[in-house]
Amino acid sequence: MAVHRNMAISASLLLAWGAVFLIACGNSGQPGTPPECQPGGPSEACIVDCTNSAACSERTITCPAGLTCKIDCNGPDSCDTSNIICPPNATCQLSCEGIDACGDMILQCGTGNCELTCGQTATACKGAKMICGNGECQATCSGSTPPTMMGCQEAAVCIECK
Repeated sequence: MAVHRNMAISASLLLAWGAVFLIACGNSGQPGTPPECQPGGPSEACIVDCTNSAACSERTITCPAGLTCKIDCNGPDSCDTSNIICPPNATCQLSCEGIDACGDMILQCGTGNCELTCGQTATACKGAKMICGNGECQATCSGSTPPTMMGCQEAAVCIECK
């Protein structure tokens, strides 16, 4: 896990408030799950920051169980061809903005609510797949090619991009 020194300071401050813990993707390795991000820890959410070009591309990102997981893919190819595995029993939110930010990415939802937001860039979610779990499953598109949604028949609610 690559955590930049300034991000570690920010995470410490946020932990003092008990709100979130920041996991940063970098080119040196896959993100891990620090002890603070485990269920029962001081955090209520984990934020996976994939801001920058190819920051989390071609990776498997596994969100920890029991905590809300927010993944921010903001930049060209930031999460391109990645496999994102949502927590099995908590909310999962993925935001994609930029050229091919979430192109050919697979988002595997759990039983919690699962949200995919595809931004204004036309190719932000081109080729992306969203595999719905038993919870609510929703994709929102603001100009991007919509993702392919699978497993809607198992989802409590399934809302596709219009």
